[in-house]
Amino acid sequence: MKRFSTIILLLVMICANAQENIHYQWMDFYGKNLGTDRKAFNPRKIDLPSVDGFNAYTADLHMHTIYSDAQVTPEMRVYEAYLEGLDILAITDHHSHPRVYRGSDDMNVAVDCAVEAAKDFDLKIVRGFEITGSEPVGHINVLFTGDLNKYRLSQGFDTKECDKVLEIARGEDAFITTNHPGWPDQNSDLSDYIAGHIKDGTIQGIEVFNHKEFYPLAIDHALNYNLAMLGCTDSHYPTYMLYDQKDNHRDLTIIFAKDKSDEAIKEALRARRTIAWANNMLCGEESLLLSFIKAAVKVERFRTLESGEVLFRLYNSCSVPFYLSAENSNENIYLPAGGYAESKRRKEDLKHIFKVDNVYCGSTSHPSFPLSFLLAAGEIAAPYLKEESLAIDDDGISFRFAPSIGTIYYTLDGSEPTEQSTCYDGNPVVLAGGARVKAICKRGGSVSGVYERNIPYAAAVKAKARRQGVNFKYFEGADMSSTEEIDKLEKVTLSGQKGDLNISEGEGKDYFGYVFEGVMKIEQNGLYTFTLLTNDGSDLYIDGVLACDNNVRTGYTVASGSIFLQKGFHKYRIRYFEGYGGESFALKWQVPGDLNAKDFPAALLFVE
Repeated sequence: MKRFSTIILLLVMICANAQENIHYQWMDFYGKNLGTDRKAFNPRKIDLPSVDGFNAYTADLHMHTIYSDAQVTPEMRVYEAYLEGLDILAITDHHSHPRVYRGSDDMNVAVDCAVEAAKDFDLKIVRGFEITGSEPVGHINVLFTGDLNKYRLSQGFDTKECDKVLEIARGEDAFITTNHPGWPDQNSDLSDYIAGHIKDGTIQGIEVFNHKEFYPLAIDHALNYNLAMLGCTDSHYPTYMLYDQKDNHRDLTIIFAKDKSDEAIKEALRARRTIAWANNMLCGEESLLLSFIKAAVKVERFRTLESGEVLFRLYNSCSVPFYLSAENSNENIYLPAGGYAESKRRKEDLKHIFKVDNVYCGSTSHPSFPLSFLLAAGEIAAPYLKEESLAIDDDGISFRFAPSIGTIYYTLDGSEPTEQSTCYDGNPVVLAGGARVKAICKRGGSVSGVYERNIPYAAAVKAKARRQGVNFKYFEGADMSSTEEIDKLEKVTLSGQKGDLNISEGEGKDYFGYVFEGVMKIEQNGLYTFTLLTNDGSDLYIDGVLACDNNVRTGYTVASGSIFLQKGFHKYRIRYFEGYGGESFALKWQVPGDLNAKDFPAALLFVE
């Protein structure tokens, strides 16, 4: 009994002590100290690939604090950037602008506070400010400065005073950008003042994205004037109030540099190794974008099936999704950020061109490539021809290769390309006639596979198109299995002219053939697709070039072929044969800009 009472007493004492301790308890999992224990933050991780040996750094190069007209302290700007996974942050408070916080007249205070706060984080702080004026100056960022007090501007300053400040900045080797070109009037044209300072090399960057605004024309300005493309927040409020941090992110610039030193970052900016990134959209120079996409997308599976089809699985290793759409069909491929896309298709379909709809290399243009570009083994993808670059003029047909990450060597006669072949210099390749292009890409000691592209082309010819109609020869009694056999026939059953392409003489019969000849009129330059729907075989030559081959004896078949044609007259020759059973013949065509095939109009057929 005594022992039992002692146990009860001990339990009572333990409970009493436990109740006293309930008044206070530290919860370790929240983290203890902002600067030294970061478990509470769980900062966002942004996955981006390195490109050509350069690291990918995320930067916001335009934002404000309470030391101009914003509502956030410099220290909080640092904490925001760290939480959101940024590598580089520029504090660019307004100059010549009323200051919300007037505790100090020192123009360096905001940046100094940010630098001090960033010591506990792997965050690079860039010293800078924003010249804030009216037109024609507008808003200009000056980055990588020294003492900001040297850059004081008076209220209502003019262009001469601004020029003096810009001259000081150039003397300090600062990097200077023109900001939000489409704000506030939604007109992204550049003022003469800004254009002048771009041309003299003072301004070297332009914002493509700024606080949820997208300026497509700024991409063209960047390409035309060799400017770095930037995505910036221009933030005046806490970023969590401005952006959905769960499903999106702030406007950013991806900078490809050796490291985060001032020298390395400025070198990258001046070399235009930047991609502007906002709302799952990317903007940049096409060659850099292609290298970025190629580095981000990994081939996790590639297998050739017994059917001859290929099965492949792609993994997008970066934090940017890619939306691909086929140029000549409704097919789409979605590569989610950090996700997969799997597909099965014929090998020949790997040559189909896809464009990346959420990536811009011009105000209205997107990078495009065949699927083989993503599936190429090794680092070097085969070059390829930009389909939209094919153009016809009085000199012939010309094309460009897509920007590549190496040196392109090519041939035009179908021979295998080597380093001794013609080196592509970036200018249009002009052809007087058709060509079978083969090309390779070489970088360092690595060489890509061979790209091959046939370019059927016929220039307009001089012809005496006297009247509308068709010349024809009709043959009977020969059992043919190919169109070539028609040319071997010596006896012509009937010849003459008719108003259109028809086989009326052979209706209801077997074992006959036709040759149709004349001149067709082409009313615009471009790519034409011809379709022969015949029972049995047929083919079409235009100016001696095979434009459509349906040369089979298997009953009713449909075959199509495409050829680039120059505006004017072209000589054509159609051969057709019928074996036994049913007979039919029709010619359709698809003209440039029309998605539907239509009957070839007899009104465009002439005899000489």
